Amino acid sequence: MDRSIFAQHFLSAAQVARNFARKFLEEQLPDEMIFRVHLNSSYDGHAASDVKLFPGDSSDERTLTSKQLDSEGVVTLLWRGGFVPEWVDLMVVGVTKSETILDVVSCGRFAEDEQRLYYAQTGIAPFSPKGPFLPVNHVDGVRFSVYERSSCWSAEDLTLTERSASKVWSLQLHGPTFDGLVLSVTFPRLEIFELYGVRLDGHALGALEHMPKLRHLRATIGACPNLDLSAMPPTPHLQTLTLRNLPSMVSGASRLAVAAPLLKQLILAGDNLVDADGALRLPALDHLTVELPTVPRWIEMPASLNWLSLRLPEATDAAVRSMLASCPEHLGSLGLRGTPVSDAVLADLARFSKLTYLDAVDTRITKDALRRFAEQRPGFKCWPNLKV
Repeated sequence: MDRSIFAQHFLSAAQVARNFARKFLEEQLPDEMIFRVHLNSSYDGHAASDVKLFPGDSSDERTLTSKQLDSEGVVTLLWRGGFVPEWVDLMVVGVTKSETILDVVSCGRFAEDEQRLYYAQTGIAPFSPKGPFLPVNHVDGVRFSVYERSSCWSAEDLTLTERSASKVWSLQLHGPTFDGLVLSVTFPRLEIFELYGVRLDGHALGALEHMPKLRHLRATIGACPNLDLSAMPPTPHLQTLTLRNLPSMVSGASRLAVAAPLLKQLILAGDNLVDADGALRLPALDHLTVELPTVPRWIEMPASLNWLSLRLPEATDAAVRSMLASCPEHLGSLGLRGTPVSDAVLADLARFSKLTYLDAVDTRITKDALRRFAEQRPGFKCWPNLKV
């Protein structure tokens, strides 16, 4: 595609997205616009041979340096010698005193053949203007704030968001800018808090005291030697907790049961061998996902557990069987994908009379053994599919 045509289509799509958002949002949206580009936002595992892929677009540096661009900067980033993304979505996500902020979400497949571009019928391919995310239980005709779902990439973003803290329902913070996070205001409506690449060492979790209604906390932790939970403030409404990229040490693990007594779902993931200074006991936990190199012996299986998913690529049969031995008999769903357990583990599953689902993909469990196990359980489902 010619660069000038690409630029015209981009500007037209941005204007449509901005003008459409004006029908829904409380805030006045300035004519001037700035853009946050999100590259490689597609699954490209089956990309055709005549398109180009740019894996480097997913680097942390690329991600963080593409979040405050003018229109010329966006075109320069996305037009690559006649190759352009197959699709690009645009949406209003914020506002400054003088500019409307739009997300530019780009496919990772770059094509030279215009026949490959999406949204050809709109006349502005490959762009698609989208409306702002609607609030939960939105009522038609009722305006809402652009800060309902807030995503911050800079200190300035967070300052703007804090000024409208009473309107924020979900909040994302991206990058090391927010290491050592200190919030200056309370977010009275906030239910979802997400952190990406933010260090959680020291007392960073103290920010949660400004979120009295928090229900879901998700963190992909920035590089740090220790995750310290000892200073975690009470979060009595917290139901789900996701901690990815765990460091090699977790301190104050026992604090979690006190701080989040109603926690129902926990996801722990990382590439490190992770140790802790004490046992993790969560008496109300229903769902547990563990994606670590091997079995973390500091996690105690709660009596309330119904759903367990393990991805432990370095775990032994003995270690996994020991973990299963401590699970309650009413366990209903078990995932072992990517965990190198053998047929022997099936004997340990016999006592789970309510087990109705098993994921055994990429394990050493054979189909014949799995088939014999399934035959004894009416309604039992599993992967791999035994009918194939």
